[in-house]
Amino acid sequence: MLALLASGCSRCSEDRKAKKTAAAKADKKASAKATAAKKKPAPNVVEKVPHPDFPTAAMARTDDIFLLEEPDRGPLVTQFSLPATGALQWTTHGWCELDYDDVICGAAIPDDERVRAHWRIGRRAERLLIATRRFGPRVDETIYFDRAANGQVIRIMVLNRYESLYKARYFDAGGERYTSRKATGANALGGCGQMQLERDKEGKVQAVTCLQWSGAPMVDANGVTITRLTRGEHGLIRKRERLDRDRKPVDGHDGVHRLVYERDPQGRVVRRRAFDKAGFPVLSQSDGCHGLSQRWGPRGLMHRRTCLDAEERPTKDKDGSCRHEFEYDGRGCLVGKQYLKPGASRGSCRRKHKRHDYVVDHRCARQSKICRNGKGDRDACGMKEPAEMRYSRDDRGRVVSIKYFAIDEQPAGDAACRSFETRKTWDERGRLLTVGYHGPDGGPVECARTGYQGLRYERDDADRVIRQRFVAVDGTPGTNLGCAVRHFRHDNYDHVVETRNHGIDGKLVDVLGLAIKRYLYDEGHRDFAKLLFDVDDRPARYTGCFTGQQCPGQTWHALRVRRTANGKVASNVYFDHDGQLKATLDCSKKRCWGD
Repeated sequence: MLALLASGCSRCSEDRKAKKTAAAKADKKASAKATAAKKKPAPNVVEKVPHPDFPTAAMARTDDIFLLEEPDRGPLVTQFSLPATGALQWTTHGWCELDYDDVICGAAIPDDERVRAHWRIGRRAERLLIATRRFGPRVDETIYFDRAANGQVIRIMVLNRYESLYKARYFDAGGERYTSRKATGANALGGCGQMQLERDKEGKVQAVTCLQWSGAPMVDANGVTITRLTRGEHGLIRKRERLDRDRKPVDGHDGVHRLVYERDPQGRVVRRRAFDKAGFPVLSQSDGCHGLSQRWGPRGLMHRRTCLDAEERPTKDKDGSCRHEFEYDGRGCLVGKQYLKPGASRGSCRRKHKRHDYVVDHRCARQSKICRNGKGDRDACGMKEPAEMRYSRDDRGRVVSIKYFAIDEQPAGDAACRSFETRKTWDERGRLLTVGYHGPDGGPVECARTGYQGLRYERDDADRVIRQRFVAVDGTPGTNLGCAVRHFRHDNYDHVVETRNHGIDGKLVDVLGLAIKRYLYDEGHRDFAKLLFDVDDRPARYTGCFTGQQCPGQTWHALRVRRTANGKVASNVYFDHDGQLKATLDCSKKRCWGD
């Protein structure tokens, strides 16, 4: 009996173990099913594949060039005074131009007491030290060459008509490479980190290569890596040819491979023609012309510039004018510009299009601009623009106020904010610090219907905005549709790659569904795409647009800029939060991104 009981208890224990094991297996299987169910999409929900044209960084092909690491930008001079020039040997020229490491001039001319445009070149021991561009006694620009004891150029300083440093070039020890920065600290090389020079047997630059900060070749803002030069009399450039990294012919973003210049005896360009890689005349996207004809007056000032077609006949440029005619006062200051459209007969520029009149100060700096139609009557300067703008400047020529007036000379508003007056302040280096909007009575007014009256900028040493703060009409911290502070990030070539909107409390804030905006650029530094995200960094369902642009009128997350083969903006393509195509805007009829 005892044996039987013992035997029975043993089987019961084995049964319990078996049941526990089976239950554990069942729980594990159920858990696995639940996990798998979480990973699988819900029934009747199909994952959407982004549209083939949805923009990505890989599609832009600039991942390995436009980086977030800050480069070594080289030296920066912010204050500069010219040395004594009494012991220099001076010559006078009708025309000179700043070359890459030199100033190249036409033949010397006799000193002339008549008031006219000219250049004065100062040398010491036959080495160029100073070049000044003048009209009579007035100096419009000064270029100073700082040299080592052996004559090697260390830096080239360019001063404006206010005798303030504008920009400078800084050369390496061998004089083969240079960087260039404005006095504000901004890069002045048009998309390149530095430039590499190649010289001919006479020491003149015969080719220049756009380099990354690291020293590797890259393309500049026009899509060109190498520019090859052919020089004519006196060393003045008569031909420029564009090449890629492999030194093969390439068209720039403007559609041009080769530019050919014709010059008058003074060295001034009287005709410029553009050609493609096949050697045929080509329309330049930069101005809408196959060529330009320039006529100079007896005082050495340009009086006429005409847009030419492939057969070198007058034709309209990208703005609809075929000829610009310039007017000057007795001091040589530009005071008027007449725009002509093609006339009734083919190849003529006779029909008046529009006119701009200027009032200038004693330095020829513009104090006002008045727009007129072909009949000479006051007219809007452009779509939603006023007919007149009046400028006030500080002692360095920087605009501190712009006032806007209508056709009837009554107070009007600017195109963006619709305010009568825009006021600006600058720091000592010329970096913009604040912008404020004001009414006819001088009081602060709101910018359009955005909710803010002014902007305050924080900038880095490279003159890039890192923070933008909005100010309310009463002077307190304000918001732009809810955004109080906007933070900016830039890449190593100064493109804005990200902005973040923060509220009064310092936290990320949605503005019409947008908190974060990211930008993509193509290899030629052009706008490629914009992508919008919400406070959780998810694709935004944005319901708005941006000042000066047009949007599809429905929620969107991303837009891509599509261009023609020659780089001209053709359309803006909009996508939703799922990467699906929403709308395509024709940029020949709409105000688009990428122009």
